[in-house]
Amino acid sequence: MFNLIFRISILSLLFILSPNMALASQFYFSPLADEIGVGGEIEVSVILNPEDEQINAIEGEIIYPSDAVEVSDIRYGDSVVNIWIQSPSVLERDNKIIFSGIIPGGFSGIQEPFAPKTIDGKLFSLILKTKKEGDYLLSLTSGKALLNDGLGSSAEVSTRDFRLRVSSERGVSMNKSFTDDIPPESFSPEVTSDPNAFNGKYFLIFSTQDKNSGIDHYEVKEGWGKWVVVESPYILEDQELKSRIKVKAIDRAGNERLEKVFSSYPLFSYAKLALWVIIIIIVVRLIYFLRKRK
Repeated sequence: MFNLIFRISILSLLFILSPNMALASQFYFSPLADEIGVGGEIEVSVILNPEDEQINAIEGEIIYPSDAVEVSDIRYGDSVVNIWIQSPSVLERDNKIIFSGIIPGGFSGIQEPFAPKTIDGKLFSLILKTKKEGDYLLSLTSGKALLNDGLGSSAEVSTRDFRLRVSSERGVSMNKSFTDDIPPESFSPEVTSDPNAFNGKYFLIFSTQDKNSGIDHYEVKEGWGKWVVVESPYILEDQELKSRIKVKAIDRAGNERLEKVFSSYPLFSYAKLALWVIIIIIVVRLIYFLRKRK
């Protein structure tokens, strides 16, 4: 009996210490399971557990049963992701929710004061409304993560499903009444060009955050033109860069943050404007002097 216990203990120790059994970064839902009635709403968060790695980019797809569950809202105002390449969006025809983003500097967990270990980070939350009775799964597929190692190396990633049981009882809707009167954070749009992008044309890049209701969309105005809903990067209409550029970030509550591009333009500058003013002044004074002599 003693020999059997000893062997089991040794095998368990080897299993734990084996280098091939290293824990991988994980995408999971919180809660992992829940039960709600038909017509009710529930909030489910998508969480990143970096497992002591430095993660600086994430990507994934969530498959959900669209015949039984409706995604009534997606919230990512308090996400650990700073820059969304593809903000969490629903593709109804494919029963998918897609997302991808960047965490500059990397994310290895949230360290709270006096806490012995770091806390996992929330990517975004789904507000789900149930349609019919049954047992259902939300599965996170194609989950990917890149390491903040300067090489963009892929991290090992595992995922866990969310299990939802919908009972025949009448469900309860969530209280959605909350006030957000804080505009998105300030940001600095930048005009740039690259011979390897957009055929060398000038384009505008921009990004910001809103920690309350989340960014809804961006709008750009060039010179006296109209406001246009755009995404970053945005190819400028005025390739001569003579127009003043304005960018608005608008959150889901309708709050706006307006920023202007103050960079000096290659084909137009205030130095040239000042030179023309000086020339005009000289010409006017010369004409005045000549008329006075006559």
